Amino acid sequence: MCALPISRARGLTGAVDHSQAQMRPRVRPCKRLPSVKNAVAVRERYPSLGQSIALILLACACASAAGAAPPDPQPSSASTPIPSTVSASSKGDQAEVTVEARRETLEKQVHTFVGELTHSRRFFPESVPRWVQPLCFLVAGVPRNHAKFVIARLSQVATSVGAPLREAGCSRNSANFHVVFTPDPAATLKSLNWHPRLLFQDDAAAPQIERFLNPPKSNVVRVWHNAEFLGYDGTPVMPCPMGAGLCNRAIDSRISLSAVQAFTETFVVIDSTRLEGIQIGQISDYIAMVGLVDVDVDANLGDAPSILRLFSHAPDEHPEGLTEWDRDFLKALYHTDQRNAQQRGQIVTMMVNEIAH
Repeated sequence: MCALPISRARGLTGAVDHSQAQMRPRVRPCKRLPSVKNAVAVRERYPSLGQSIALILLACACASAAGAAPPDPQPSSASTPIPSTVSASSKGDQAEVTVEARRETLEKQVHTFVGELTHSRRFFPESVPRWVQPLCFLVAGVPRNHAKFVIARLSQVATSVGAPLREAGCSRNSANFHVVFTPDPAATLKSLNWHPRLLFQDDAAAPQIERFLNPPKSNVVRVWHNAEFLGYDGTPVMPCPMGAGLCNRAIDSRISLSAVQAFTETFVVIDSTRLEGIQIGQISDYIAMVGLVDVDVDANLGDAPSILRLFSHAPDEHPEGLTEWDRDFLKALYHTDQRNAQQRGQIVTMMVNEIAH
């Protein structure tokens, strides 16, 4: 088994701030790969452990990164949302009209933002999947101090938005949120072409798998979520034999869903050769955004401020981290009723109220 810079730490040690250290990779190839056959066998026998075995297998492209001196902080271009107040010189009626007009504009933009983000290519559209079981993070492919920072940042974001976090017992074998930095994602993931059970569940469609393994455009970050259906009582809803839907699922009403999808595993793969100029705090927040919700990373967000613009805009337009819109979206997602058929509308309303406050 090759030695990997893997960390599952819950927090940072010491007072060194690595948040603005740049990610500059150097490759350190593995001397010996683990057995694919053994990894597949463990995955089939122990599903909760198999993902960790798969991570060790996949991370054996063994990349590591060297931290550079922290650059001068750059101002965030995503820190100012659409204004929702009027100048002091405006008169009563005009001010009210202006506020209402700006709020209406804000509502339209937030509605588009939420719709684009939650347009899933992987899951059913009725509800927005999220984490219900406590999160346990595992990071591979970077030096230990960077891995600790990433995990601490992910834990901080999860806690701040209301996502569940495992307080005790988080270990390599129980991790369910995996992050792998690799200089060659295609080579790292190639074993999945022949052994898909290392990662993909039976409900994964061939086009979905193909899009992850061979994306139509070269994405810096690839994300895969596994999930399960939960019924009214929070217990898993089992699929019927012969693919005939969900057996113990009640009939949906117009206002309430009888079953919703909850993440069981998340796997994030980052091309470490394309992180030049990116700070570790920025990529950590990006990972949090795409891992806490099933986000369409190719969504057209327009001018909406979001960390998801990190790889699609010029460096001087990169946000420093999660924007107000990102945080408000995640908070709304984890504080609205997932079984409500109008959950997306609830998310929009909560976001608008927070942004316009």
